Amino acid sequence: MNTRICSMSAAWLVTVCGLATAQDRLPDPPLPPAAGSLPMPRVQGIEAFKAAYARSGRPRLLFYADVVGIDQSAGRALRDAGMITALGARLEDLFRDPEVQIVNAGALGVLTEQQVASLRRNDEYAAARMLGDSVGADAVVLVRLLEQHGRRDGASYAASYVIADLRRGTTLGRHAWEMYPDDMTGEFDARRLGEYSGAIAQRVARQYSEAFPESGGVGAMRRFTLRVVGDYEDADLTGLRDAVNSVSGVGAGSVMLRAEDKSAAQSMATLDLMYAGDLLDLRAAVRQAAVDRLAMEAKVLDAREGTISLRLAPLDLTARQRMLTGGPTTPRNRDERERLAQAYAKAGAPTIAVVINRATVEVEAPLEATAQGGSTMQTGDGVNIIVGERVGIGQGTLTSPFLERVIDRELRDARAERREQASLDLRMFEDRLVGRLVDLGLRPKDVSAAQAALAQDAGFKDRAWTDRELGHTLAAEAGADVVITGVGRLVRAKAGEQPLRVEIALRAYRVSDGVIVGATTVQRPLAGTGETPTQALDELAAEATGRLVTQFADTWAK
Repeated sequence: MNTRICSMSAAWLVTVCGLATAQDRLPDPPLPPAAGSLPMPRVQGIEAFKAAYARSGRPRLLFYADVVGIDQSAGRALRDAGMITALGARLEDLFRDPEVQIVNAGALGVLTEQQVASLRRNDEYAAARMLGDSVGADAVVLVRLLEQHGRRDGASYAASYVIADLRRGTTLGRHAWEMYPDDMTGEFDARRLGEYSGAIAQRVARQYSEAFPESGGVGAMRRFTLRVVGDYEDADLTGLRDAVNSVSGVGAGSVMLRAEDKSAAQSMATLDLMYAGDLLDLRAAVRQAAVDRLAMEAKVLDAREGTISLRLAPLDLTARQRMLTGGPTTPRNRDERERLAQAYAKAGAPTIAVVINRATVEVEAPLEATAQGGSTMQTGDGVNIIVGERVGIGQGTLTSPFLERVIDRELRDARAERREQASLDLRMFEDRLVGRLVDLGLRPKDVSAAQAALAQDAGFKDRAWTDRELGHTLAAEAGADVVITGVGRLVRAKAGEQPLRVEIALRAYRVSDGVIVGATTVQRPLAGTGETPTQALDELAAEATGRLVTQFADTWAK
Protein backbone atom coordinates (compact mmCIF):
# COMPACT_ATOMS: atom_id res chain seq x y z
CA MET A 1 0.00 0.00 0.00
CA ASN A 2 2.72 2.44 1.05
CA THR A 3 4.76 1.45 -1.95
CA ARG A 4 1.88 2.23 -4.33
CA ILE A 5 1.28 5.61 -2.65
CA CYS A 6 4.96 6.50 -2.98
CA SER A 7 4.91 5.54 -6.64
CA MET A 8 1.82 7.65 -7.27
CA SER A 9 3.36 10.58 -5.39
CA ALA A 10 6.55 10.37 -7.43
CA ALA A 11 4.60 10.31 -10.71
CA TRP A 12 2.51 13.30 -9.58
CA LEU A 13 5.61 15.27 -8.64
CA VAL A 14 7.23 14.56 -12.01
CA THR A 15 4.09 15.71 -13.84
CA VAL A 16 3.75 18.87 -11.77
CA CYS A 17 7.43 19.72 -12.12
CA GLY A 18 7.26 19.14 -15.88
CA LEU A 19 4.26 21.42 -16.22
CA ALA A 20 5.93 24.08 -14.16
CA THR A 21 9.06 23.87 -16.28
CA ALA A 22 7.06 24.10 -19.52
CA GLN A 23 5.15 27.12 -18.24
CA ASP A 24 8.36 28.98 -17.26
CA ARG A 25 10.19 28.33 -20.61
CA LEU A 26 9.97 31.09 -23.30
CA PRO A 27 8.37 30.11 -26.64
CA ASP A 28 10.61 29.39 -29.62
CA PRO A 29 11.19 32.40 -31.90
CA PRO A 30 9.21 32.44 -35.17
CA LEU A 31 10.85 31.18 -38.32
CA PRO A 32 12.48 33.89 -40.50
CA PRO A 33 10.35 35.08 -43.42
CA ALA A 34 10.99 33.52 -46.78
CA ALA A 35 13.27 35.41 -49.11
CA GLY A 36 11.37 38.09 -50.99
CA SER A 37 8.23 37.79 -48.91
CA LEU A 38 8.66 41.19 -47.24
CA PRO A 39 8.16 44.25 -49.48
CA MET A 40 11.05 46.69 -49.73
CA PRO A 41 10.26 50.07 -48.15
CA ARG A 42 9.48 52.70 -50.76
CA VAL A 43 8.82 56.39 -50.48
CA GLN A 44 5.22 57.39 -50.97
CA GLY A 45 4.76 58.55 -54.56
CA ILE A 46 7.72 56.57 -55.90
CA GLU A 47 6.07 56.10 -59.31
CA ALA A 48 5.59 59.84 -59.81
CA PHE A 49 9.19 60.39 -58.73
CA LYS A 50 10.46 57.77 -61.18
CA ALA A 51 8.56 59.40 -64.02
CA ALA A 52 10.03 62.81 -63.17
CA TYR A 53 13.45 61.19 -62.75
CA ALA A 54 13.22 59.80 -66.29
CA ARG A 55 12.14 63.19 -67.67
CA SER A 56 15.15 64.80 -65.99
CA GLY A 57 17.60 62.56 -67.83
CA ARG A 58 18.14 59.85 -65.18
CA PRO A 59 20.93 61.58 -63.25
CA ARG A 60 23.22 59.77 -60.82
CA LEU A 61 21.86 60.53 -57.33
CA LEU A 62 23.85 60.86 -54.12
CA PHE A 63 22.19 60.92 -50.68
CA TYR A 64 24.46 62.31 -48.00
CA ALA A 65 23.73 63.24 -44.39
CA ASP A 66 26.04 65.21 -42.10
CA VAL A 67 25.85 66.45 -38.53
CA VAL A 68 27.63 69.49 -37.11
CA GLY A 69 28.09 68.95 -33.40
CA ILE A 70 28.90 71.31 -30.53
CA ASP A 71 29.75 68.72 -27.88
CA GLN A 72 33.01 67.18 -29.11
CA SER A 73 33.05 64.33 -26.59
CA ALA A 74 33.90 60.92 -27.99
CA GLY A 75 30.60 59.44 -26.87
CA ARG A 76 28.54 62.16 -28.46
CA ALA A 77 30.53 62.02 -31.70
CA LEU A 78 30.08 58.24 -31.89
CA ARG A 79 26.36 58.52 -31.29
CA ASP A 80 25.99 61.24 -33.94
CA ALA A 81 27.98 59.19 -36.46
CA GLY A 82 25.76 56.16 -35.93
CA MET A 83 22.58 58.19 -36.22
CA ILE A 84 23.63 60.03 -39.37
CA THR A 85 24.76 56.81 -41.04
CA ALA A 86 21.40 55.20 -40.30
CA LEU A 87 19.52 58.25 -41.60
CA GLY A 88 21.45 58.26 -44.89
CA ALA A 89 20.99 54.52 -45.36
CA ARG A 90 17.24 54.78 -44.78
CA LEU A 91 16.93 57.56 -47.36
CA GLU A 92 18.78 55.45 -49.93
CA ASP A 93 16.51 52.48 -49.25
CA LEU A 94 13.37 54.55 -49.71
CA PHE A 95 14.48 55.60 -53.22
CA ARG A 96 16.21 52.39 -54.24
CA ASP A 97 14.83 51.06 -57.51
CA PRO A 98 16.28 49.37 -60.59
CA GLU A 99 15.38 52.47 -62.61
CA VAL A 100 17.10 54.91 -60.24
CA GLN A 101 20.88 55.28 -60.24
CA ILE A 102 22.08 55.87 -56.68
CA VAL A 103 25.74 56.56 -56.00
CA ASN A 104 26.96 54.84 -52.86
CA ALA A 105 28.03 57.43 -50.30
CA GLY A 106 30.71 54.97 -49.22
CA ALA A 107 32.53 55.79 -52.46
CA LEU A 108 33.57 59.05 -50.79
CA GLY A 109 35.86 57.09 -48.53
CA VAL A 110 37.05 58.58 -45.25
CA LEU A 111 37.12 62.35 -45.44
CA THR A 112 40.04 64.13 -43.84
CA GLU A 113 39.50 66.69 -41.10
CA GLN A 114 40.31 69.47 -43.56
CA GLN A 115 37.75 68.13 -46.05
CA VAL A 116 35.08 67.85 -43.35
CA ALA A 117 35.81 71.37 -42.14
CA SER A 118 35.64 72.74 -45.69
CA LEU A 119 32.40 70.87 -46.29
CA ARG A 120 30.78 72.38 -43.21
CA ARG A 121 32.05 75.90 -43.86
CA ASN A 122 30.30 76.08 -47.22
CA ASP A 123 26.63 76.66 -47.83
CA GLU A 124 24.50 73.66 -48.66
CA TYR A 125 24.72 73.95 -52.46
CA ALA A 126 28.50 74.44 -52.45
CA ALA A 127 28.89 71.47 -50.12
CA ALA A 128 26.65 69.38 -52.36
CA ARG A 129 28.83 70.27 -55.37
CA MET A 130 31.97 69.24 -53.49
CA LEU A 131 30.43 65.87 -52.69
CA GLY A 132 29.01 65.33 -56.17
CA ASP A 133 32.28 66.15 -57.89
CA SER A 134 34.08 63.66 -55.66
CA VAL A 135 31.99 60.67 -56.79
CA GLY A 136 30.69 61.78 -60.20
CA ALA A 137 27.11 62.39 -59.07
CA ASP A 138 24.77 64.53 -61.16
CA ALA A 139 22.34 65.42 -58.37
CA VAL A 140 22.88 65.46 -54.59
CA VAL A 141 20.42 65.37 -51.72
CA LEU A 142 22.38 66.80 -48.78
CA VAL A 143 20.84 66.57 -45.31
CA ARG A 144 22.59 68.70 -42.68
CA LEU A 145 21.88 68.55 -38.91
CA LEU A 146 23.09 71.32 -36.56
CA GLU A 147 23.30 70.21 -32.93
CA GLN A 148 21.25 72.30 -30.48
CA HIS A 149 21.71 72.74 -26.72
CA GLY A 150 19.46 74.28 -24.08
CA ARG A 151 16.51 75.00 -26.31
CA ARG A 152 13.24 75.44 -24.48
CA ASP A 153 11.29 73.52 -27.08
CA GLY A 154 13.52 70.49 -26.57
CA ALA A 155 14.79 70.32 -30.17
CA SER A 156 18.03 68.39 -30.47
CA TYR A 157 18.90 69.42 -34.04
CA ALA A 158 18.09 72.19 -36.49
CA ALA A 159 17.90 70.26 -39.76
CA SER A 160 17.74 71.20 -43.43
CA TYR A 161 18.24 69.61 -46.81
CA VAL A 162 18.89 70.77 -50.36
CA ILE A 163 18.33 69.01 -53.71
CA ALA A 164 21.18 70.24 -55.92
CA ASP A 165 21.12 69.61 -59.67
CA LEU A 166 24.82 69.90 -60.46
CA ARG A 167 24.31 69.52 -64.22
CA ARG A 168 22.40 72.78 -64.48
CA GLY A 169 23.73 74.58 -61.43
CA THR A 170 20.27 74.89 -59.91
CA THR A 171 18.48 74.01 -56.69
CA LEU A 172 15.43 71.82 -57.19
CA GLY A 173 14.15 72.11 -53.64
CA ARG A 174 15.05 72.68 -50.01
CA HIS A 175 13.43 72.52 -46.56
CA ALA A 176 14.29 73.26 -42.93
CA TRP A 177 12.82 71.84 -39.69
CA GLU A 178 13.64 70.86 -36.10
CA MET A 179 14.28 67.30 -34.93
CA TYR A 180 12.99 66.10 -31.59
CA PRO A 181 13.84 62.80 -29.87
CA ASP A 182 11.25 60.17 -29.06
CA ASP A 183 8.90 61.30 -26.25
CA MET A 184 9.14 57.97 -24.46
CA THR A 185 12.82 57.12 -24.75
CA GLY A 186 14.34 60.55 -25.23
CA GLU A 187 16.49 59.12 -27.99
CA PHE A 188 16.61 58.94 -31.78
CA ASP A 189 15.93 55.25 -31.95
CA ALA A 190 15.21 53.20 -35.08
CA ARG A 191 11.52 54.01 -35.03
CA ARG A 192 12.12 57.75 -34.66
CA LEU A 193 14.71 57.80 -37.47
CA GLY A 194 12.28 55.85 -39.64
CA GLU A 195 9.65 58.55 -39.16
CA TYR A 196 12.03 61.37 -40.04
CA SER A 197 13.57 59.60 -43.05
CA GLY A 198 10.09 58.84 -44.42
CA ALA A 199 9.01 62.48 -44.04
CA ILE A 200 12.21 63.76 -45.67
CA ALA A 201 11.98 61.30 -48.57
CA GLN A 202 8.33 62.15 -49.23
CA ARG A 203 9.08 65.87 -49.44
CA VAL A 204 12.16 65.31 -51.63
CA ALA A 205 10.15 63.14 -54.04
CA ARG A 206 7.39 65.74 -54.26
CA GLN A 207 9.76 68.65 -54.91
CA TYR A 208 11.67 66.67 -57.53
CA SER A 209 8.42 65.79 -59.32
CA GLU A 210 7.36 69.45 -59.26
CA ALA A 211 10.69 70.47 -60.80
CA PHE A 212 10.10 68.16 -63.80
CA PRO A 213 6.33 68.13 -64.39
CA GLU A 214 4.67 65.87 -66.90
CA SER A 215 3.10 68.72 -68.84
CA GLY A 216 4.93 70.11 -71.87
CA GLY A 217 4.77 73.70 -70.65
CA VAL A 218 7.59 75.96 -69.58
CA GLY A 219 7.74 74.16 -66.26
CA ALA A 220 8.86 70.99 -68.02
CA MET A 221 11.79 72.76 -69.66
CA ARG A 222 15.30 72.49 -68.35
CA ARG A 223 17.91 75.19 -68.19
CA PHE A 224 20.92 74.76 -70.44
CA THR A 225 24.08 76.80 -70.82
CA LEU A 226 25.61 77.48 -74.24
CA ARG A 227 29.24 78.61 -74.25
CA VAL A 228 30.38 80.12 -77.56
CA VAL A 229 34.02 80.79 -78.38
CA GLY A 230 35.70 81.90 -81.58
CA ASP A 231 36.10 84.71 -84.05
CA TYR A 232 32.62 86.18 -84.33
CA GLU A 233 31.06 89.63 -84.46
CA ASP A 234 28.26 91.15 -82.41
CA ALA A 235 25.84 90.62 -85.28
CA ASP A 236 26.82 86.95 -85.39
CA LEU A 237 26.01 86.52 -81.71
CA THR A 238 22.66 88.24 -82.20
CA GLY A 239 21.92 85.96 -85.14
CA LEU A 240 22.84 82.89 -83.11
CA ARG A 241 20.54 83.97 -80.29
CA ASP A 242 17.66 84.44 -82.70
CA ALA A 243 18.42 81.14 -84.45
CA VAL A 244 18.47 79.15 -81.21
CA ASN A 245 15.28 80.89 -80.08
CA SER A 246 13.59 79.50 -83.19
CA VAL A 247 14.66 75.90 -82.49
CA SER A 248 11.74 73.59 -81.74
CA GLY A 249 11.57 72.89 -78.01
CA VAL A 250 13.39 76.05 -76.91
CA GLY A 251 11.31 78.34 -74.73
CA ALA A 252 10.22 81.42 -76.66
CA GLY A 253 12.53 84.29 -75.79
CA SER A 254 14.43 82.19 -73.24
CA VAL A 255 17.85 82.53 -74.92
CA MET A 256 19.67 85.33 -73.13
CA LEU A 257 23.28 86.49 -73.00
CA ARG A 258 24.61 86.01 -69.49
CA ALA A 259 28.26 87.00 -69.94
CA GLU A 260 30.75 87.90 -72.66
CA ASP A 261 34.51 88.27 -72.64
CA LYS A 262 36.32 89.72 -75.66
CA SER A 263 40.05 89.67 -76.25
CA ALA A 264 42.34 90.37 -79.18
CA ALA A 265 42.52 86.66 -80.05
CA GLN A 266 38.93 85.52 -79.70
CA SER A 267 35.63 86.17 -77.99
CA MET A 268 33.70 84.04 -75.53
CA ALA A 269 30.03 84.35 -74.66
CA THR A 270 27.76 82.45 -72.29
CA LEU A 271 24.07 82.13 -73.05
CA ASP A 272 21.30 80.57 -70.99
CA LEU A 273 18.20 78.97 -72.46
CA MET A 274 15.26 76.79 -71.51
CA TYR A 275 14.73 73.63 -73.53
CA ALA A 276 12.25 70.76 -73.33
CA GLY A 277 14.14 67.89 -74.90
CA ASP A 278 17.24 65.77 -74.95
CA LEU A 279 20.79 67.10 -74.87
CA LEU A 280 21.63 65.23 -78.07
CA ASP A 281 18.79 66.94 -79.95
CA LEU A 282 19.75 70.36 -78.63
CA ARG A 283 23.40 69.79 -79.54
CA ALA A 284 22.54 69.00 -83.15
CA ALA A 285 20.00 71.82 -83.41
CA VAL A 286 22.40 74.47 -82.07
CA ARG A 287 25.15 73.42 -84.48
CA GLN A 288 22.71 73.36 -87.41
CA ALA A 289 21.37 76.78 -86.46
CA ALA A 290 24.88 78.26 -86.40
CA VAL A 291 25.69 76.90 -89.86
CA ASP A 292 22.33 77.77 -91.42
CA ARG A 293 21.73 81.18 -89.86
CA LEU A 294 25.27 82.52 -89.63
CA ALA A 295 27.05 80.67 -92.46
CA MET A 296 29.82 79.91 -89.99
CA GLU A 297 31.80 76.83 -89.16
CA ALA A 298 30.38 75.37 -85.95
CA LYS A 299 32.14 72.69 -83.94
CA VAL A 300 30.85 71.25 -80.67
CA LEU A 301 33.84 71.16 -78.33
CA ASP A 302 32.09 69.63 -75.37
CA ALA A 303 28.55 68.56 -74.51
CA ARG A 304 27.42 67.23 -71.18
CA GLU A 305 24.10 67.39 -69.39
CA GLY A 306 23.30 71.05 -68.99
CA THR A 307 26.22 72.61 -70.91
CA ILE A 308 27.25 72.81 -74.58
CA SER A 309 30.51 74.41 -75.69
CA LEU A 310 30.53 75.60 -79.31
CA ARG A 311 33.36 77.07 -81.36
CA LEU A 312 32.46 79.42 -84.22
CA ALA A 313 34.69 80.41 -87.11
CA PRO A 314 33.85 82.20 -90.38
CA LEU A 315 33.59 80.00 -93.46
CA ASP A 316 35.84 80.72 -96.42
CA LEU A 317 33.31 83.12 -97.94
CA THR A 318 33.10 86.80 -98.75
CA ALA A 319 30.61 89.00 -96.93
CA ARG A 320 28.28 88.87 -99.93
CA GLN A 321 28.54 85.10 -100.29
CA ARG A 322 27.60 84.67 -96.62
CA MET A 323 24.35 86.50 -97.32
CA LEU A 324 23.47 83.93 -100.01
CA THR A 325 24.13 80.63 -98.21
CA GLY A 326 20.50 79.87 -97.48
CA GLY A 327 18.69 79.72 -94.18
CA PRO A 328 16.01 82.18 -93.10
CA THR A 329 15.88 85.79 -94.19
CA THR A 330 17.31 88.18 -91.60
CA PRO A 331 17.88 91.94 -91.49
CA ARG A 332 21.52 91.26 -92.37
CA ASN A 333 20.84 89.40 -95.62
CA ARG A 334 17.52 90.92 -96.72
CA ASP A 335 18.98 93.41 -99.21
CA GLU A 336 21.17 90.82 -100.93
CA ARG A 337 18.28 88.33 -101.06
CA GLU A 338 16.08 90.95 -102.75
CA ARG A 339 18.73 91.62 -105.40
CA LEU A 340 18.99 87.88 -106.02
CA ALA A 341 15.21 87.62 -106.43
CA GLN A 342 15.19 90.43 -108.96
CA ALA A 343 18.00 88.86 -111.01
CA TYR A 344 16.31 85.46 -110.83
CA ALA A 345 13.03 86.86 -112.11
CA LYS A 346 14.85 88.71 -114.87
CA ALA A 347 16.37 85.41 -116.06
CA GLY A 348 12.93 83.80 -116.20
CA ALA A 349 13.14 81.87 -112.90
CA PRO A 350 14.98 78.84 -114.37
CA THR A 351 14.55 75.49 -112.65
CA ILE A 352 17.71 73.95 -111.21
CA ALA A 353 18.55 70.24 -111.01
CA VAL A 354 21.24 68.98 -108.60
CA VAL A 355 23.19 65.79 -109.36
CA ILE A 356 26.15 64.98 -107.06
CA ASN A 357 28.12 61.74 -107.44
CA ARG A 358 31.19 60.03 -106.09
CA ALA A 359 34.34 60.10 -108.17
CA THR A 360 35.90 56.81 -109.16
CA VAL A 361 39.05 56.00 -107.25
CA GLU A 362 41.22 56.26 -110.32
CA VAL A 363 40.97 60.05 -109.95
CA GLU A 364 43.60 60.78 -107.31
CA ALA A 365 44.57 64.34 -108.28
CA PRO A 366 42.79 67.16 -106.42
CA LEU A 367 39.27 67.71 -107.74
CA GLU A 368 38.93 71.15 -109.23
CA ALA A 369 36.22 72.98 -111.15
CA THR A 370 38.46 75.07 -113.38
CA ALA A 371 35.89 76.10 -116.01
CA GLN A 372 34.98 79.77 -115.83
CA GLY A 373 31.49 81.24 -115.93
CA GLY A 374 30.27 82.07 -119.41
CA SER A 375 32.34 79.40 -121.14
CA THR A 376 30.81 76.34 -122.72
CA MET A 377 31.22 72.75 -121.56
CA GLN A 378 33.42 70.85 -123.99
CA THR A 379 33.11 67.25 -125.12
CA GLY A 380 35.06 65.11 -122.71
CA ASP A 381 34.72 67.52 -119.79
CA GLY A 382 33.82 65.83 -116.54
CA VAL A 383 35.06 63.26 -114.05
CA ASN A 384 34.33 59.55 -114.16
CA ILE A 385 31.78 58.62 -111.51
CA ILE A 386 30.32 55.51 -109.89
CA VAL A 387 26.77 55.49 -111.15
CA GLY A 388 25.85 52.34 -109.22
CA GLU A 389 25.38 54.23 -105.97
CA ARG A 390 22.88 56.56 -107.63
CA VAL A 391 20.67 54.04 -109.44
CA GLY A 392 20.69 51.39 -106.72
CA ILE A 393 23.09 48.81 -108.17
CA GLY A 394 23.77 46.16 -105.57
CA GLN A 395 20.28 46.28 -104.07
CA GLY A 396 19.01 43.54 -106.39
CA THR A 397 20.06 41.31 -109.25
CA LEU A 398 22.40 42.97 -111.74
CA THR A 399 21.60 42.67 -115.42
CA SER A 400 25.31 42.64 -116.34
CA PRO A 401 27.60 39.95 -114.86
CA PHE A 402 30.59 41.99 -116.00
CA LEU A 403 29.33 45.04 -114.12
CA GLU A 404 28.77 42.90 -111.05
CA ARG A 405 32.40 41.80 -111.15
CA VAL A 406 33.51 45.40 -111.53
CA ILE A 407 31.51 46.47 -108.48
CA ASP A 408 32.85 43.55 -106.47
CA ARG A 409 36.42 44.44 -107.42
CA GLU A 410 35.70 48.06 -106.52
CA LEU A 411 34.57 47.11 -103.04
CA ARG A 412 37.46 44.76 -102.44
CA ASP A 413 40.28 47.03 -103.60
CA ALA A 414 43.17 47.12 -101.15
CA ARG A 415 43.81 50.84 -101.24
CA ALA A 416 42.55 52.73 -98.22
CA GLU A 417 40.99 55.50 -100.31
CA ARG A 418 38.85 53.01 -102.23
CA ARG A 419 37.66 51.09 -99.14
CA GLU A 420 36.62 54.14 -97.18
CA GLN A 421 35.00 56.45 -99.73
CA ALA A 422 31.60 54.81 -99.26
CA SER A 423 31.33 56.53 -95.87
CA LEU A 424 30.87 59.88 -97.66
CA ASP A 425 27.11 60.38 -97.97
CA LEU A 426 26.80 62.57 -101.07
CA ARG A 427 23.03 62.09 -101.16
CA MET A 428 22.95 63.99 -97.90
CA PHE A 429 25.07 66.78 -99.40
CA GLU A 430 22.76 66.92 -102.40
CA ASP A 431 19.71 67.25 -100.13
CA ARG A 432 21.36 70.00 -98.08
CA LEU A 433 22.25 71.91 -101.24
CA VAL A 434 18.69 71.64 -102.57
CA GLY A 435 17.31 72.80 -99.23
CA ARG A 436 19.46 75.91 -99.28
CA LEU A 437 18.34 76.74 -102.83
CA VAL A 438 14.73 76.55 -101.64
CA ASP A 439 15.57 78.91 -98.74
CA LEU A 440 16.85 81.42 -101.28
CA GLY A 441 13.63 81.31 -103.29
CA LEU A 442 15.07 79.33 -106.22
CA ARG A 443 13.19 76.47 -107.92
CA PRO A 444 14.95 73.09 -107.72
CA LYS A 445 13.91 70.38 -110.18
CA ASP A 446 13.59 66.82 -108.88
CA VAL A 447 15.36 64.27 -111.08
CA SER A 448 14.31 61.14 -109.20
CA ALA A 449 11.54 60.26 -111.68
CA ALA A 450 13.86 60.72 -114.64
CA GLN A 451 16.52 58.68 -112.90
CA ALA A 452 14.12 55.82 -112.23
CA ALA A 453 12.98 55.81 -115.87
CA LEU A 454 16.51 55.79 -117.28
CA ALA A 455 17.67 53.14 -114.83
CA GLN A 456 15.32 50.63 -116.46
CA ASP A 457 17.65 50.56 -119.45
CA ALA A 458 20.50 48.07 -118.97
CA GLY A 459 22.73 50.18 -121.15
CA PHE A 460 22.34 53.08 -118.73
CA LYS A 461 23.90 51.06 -115.93
CA ASP A 462 26.65 49.51 -118.05
CA ARG A 463 27.86 52.80 -119.48
CA ALA A 464 30.91 54.57 -118.00
CA TRP A 465 29.47 57.94 -117.06
CA THR A 466 31.13 61.25 -116.27
CA ASP A 467 29.46 63.67 -113.89
CA ARG A 468 28.75 66.11 -116.75
CA GLU A 469 27.13 63.48 -118.96
CA LEU A 470 24.98 61.99 -116.23
CA GLY A 471 23.91 65.39 -114.93
CA HIS A 472 22.98 66.65 -118.38
CA THR A 473 21.06 63.46 -119.22
CA LEU A 474 19.03 63.48 -115.99
CA ALA A 475 18.38 67.22 -116.14
CA ALA A 476 17.24 67.07 -119.77
CA GLU A 477 14.95 64.13 -119.01
CA ALA A 478 13.47 65.98 -116.02
CA GLY A 479 13.04 69.23 -117.98
CA ALA A 480 15.40 71.37 -115.86
CA ASP A 481 16.88 74.62 -117.20
CA VAL A 482 20.11 74.55 -115.19
CA VAL A 483 21.96 71.61 -113.68
CA ILE A 484 24.50 71.60 -110.87
CA THR A 485 26.76 68.60 -111.30
CA GLY A 486 29.45 67.62 -108.88
CA VAL A 487 31.82 64.90 -107.78
CA GLY A 488 33.10 64.27 -104.29
CA ARG A 489 35.44 61.98 -102.51
CA LEU A 490 36.84 61.31 -99.08
CA VAL A 491 40.64 61.28 -99.14
CA ARG A 492 42.36 59.12 -96.53
CA ALA A 493 45.99 58.56 -95.69
CA LYS A 494 47.38 55.38 -97.17
CA ALA A 495 49.16 54.67 -93.90
CA GLY A 496 46.70 54.27 -91.05
CA GLU A 497 43.59 55.03 -93.14
CA GLN A 498 43.02 58.30 -91.29
CA PRO A 499 40.63 60.70 -93.06
CA LEU A 500 42.48 63.71 -94.43
CA ARG A 501 39.87 65.82 -96.19
CA VAL A 502 36.55 65.91 -98.04
CA GLU A 503 36.59 67.35 -101.57
CA ILE A 504 33.59 68.26 -103.71
CA ALA A 505 33.94 69.94 -107.13
CA LEU A 506 30.81 71.57 -108.57
CA ARG A 507 29.84 73.08 -111.92
CA ALA A 508 26.52 74.60 -112.99
CA TYR A 509 25.56 75.06 -116.61
CA ARG A 510 22.53 75.64 -118.78
CA VAL A 511 21.06 72.43 -120.12
CA SER A 512 20.13 73.98 -123.47
CA ASP A 513 23.57 75.13 -124.61
CA GLY A 514 26.04 73.98 -121.93
CA VAL A 515 27.06 77.52 -120.94
CA ILE A 516 28.57 77.49 -117.46
CA VAL A 517 26.88 79.81 -114.95
CA GLY A 518 28.93 78.85 -111.89
CA ALA A 519 31.80 76.66 -110.72
CA THR A 520 33.57 76.07 -107.42
CA THR A 521 35.47 73.50 -105.38
CA VAL A 522 34.89 73.14 -101.65
CA GLN A 523 36.90 71.06 -99.26
CA ARG A 524 37.32 70.62 -95.53
CA PRO A 525 40.23 69.07 -93.65
CA LEU A 526 39.37 66.25 -91.28
CA ALA A 527 42.77 65.27 -89.89
CA GLY A 528 43.09 66.32 -86.26
CA THR A 529 39.70 68.05 -86.15
CA GLY A 530 37.63 65.22 -84.67
CA GLU A 531 34.96 65.99 -87.25
CA THR A 532 33.29 63.18 -89.19
CA PRO A 533 32.74 63.36 -92.96
CA THR A 534 28.99 63.61 -92.42
CA GLN A 535 29.39 66.57 -90.04
CA ALA A 536 31.61 68.33 -92.59
CA LEU A 537 28.82 68.25 -95.19
CA ASP A 538 26.83 71.02 -93.45
CA GLU A 539 29.63 73.57 -93.82
CA LEU A 540 30.49 72.34 -97.32
CA ALA A 541 26.89 72.78 -98.46
CA ALA A 542 26.83 76.32 -97.04
CA GLU A 543 30.08 77.23 -98.78
CA ALA A 544 29.01 75.72 -102.10
CA THR A 545 25.65 77.50 -102.02
CA GLY A 546 27.14 80.88 -101.23
CA ARG A 547 29.75 80.68 -103.97
CA LEU A 548 27.50 79.26 -106.70
CA VAL A 549 24.48 81.47 -106.07
CA THR A 550 26.64 84.58 -106.05
CA GLN A 551 27.82 83.61 -109.54
CA PHE A 552 24.23 82.84 -110.57
CA ALA A 553 23.10 86.29 -109.47
CA ASP A 554 25.86 88.00 -111.45
CA THR A 555 25.05 85.97 -114.58
CA TRP A 556 21.28 86.46 -114.32
CA ALA A 557 21.61 90.21 -113.68
CA LYS A 558 23.32 90.82 -117.05
